[in-house]
Amino acid sequence: MRPNETRRRHGVAETRRDETRGKRGEVNTRTAALVKRVTCNEQDLLESSLSSAKWSELLRSMLPNTVNLKMPVFRHRAFHNFSTILSDLGLRQLFQKNEADFSGINHIKNLYLNDVVQLTEFQSCQIEKPRTPSVLSGRRRRSSASSLGTLMEDNTAESKLP
Repeated sequence: MRPNETRRRHGVAETRRDETRGKRGEVNTRTAALVKRVTCNEQDLLESSLSSAKWSELLRSMLPNTVNLKMPVFRHRAFHNFSTILSDLGLRQLFQKNEADFSGINHIKNLYLNDVVQLTEFQSCQIEKPRTPSVLSGRRRRSSASSLGTLMEDNTAESKLP
């Protein structure tokens, strides 16, 4: 193969570049193709060697670990009006004042639907960072000391009662 020529082998494009003409920072496509091919072969080998018993043993041997995940805080809100869809499905009488019959639900006459809407909203929340142990222990000391003082005041007040 001549320099800067491309050919196909095993369905993967290989490119040979003249090493003296290559620019700094370029990705060698031949190396990338070989790595991709080796990775696929290793994945097939790994998948064929792991049975359900081996997976089970592997998962039991793993120790639980805490993972800190950073995720953006976002909010999504969607509003859908189903009145037209329900009318098209043959439920037009539910939206007409003199034809709707909701007597089984409520005994109010002329009860009918004006709109059928759905509002979907979800958002990710930011959880507060856990407090450091020094802050927690300092707060515990203060709160226990103040509650001890309150208990002592209550006891002295009870002892003064006749």
